[in-house]
Amino acid sequence: MHLNINCVQCKQMYGPHFEGKICGDTCVASYGRLIPDCNNPGTFNGYLKRLYRK
Repeated sequence: MHLNINCVQCKQMYGPHFEGKICGDTCVASYGRLIPDCNNPGTFNGYLKRLYRK
């Protein structure tokens, strides 16, 4: 399934800070309508792990 390519690319770019599985699950559940663009923080911001607690 080629829909998860962007999730894999973002995971490679952002490493352990990126929630690749959640990204892939969301992509599949939305039938490919929600695909992150690794160069546009507005599209993948929800998949980044928080580095601090509020």
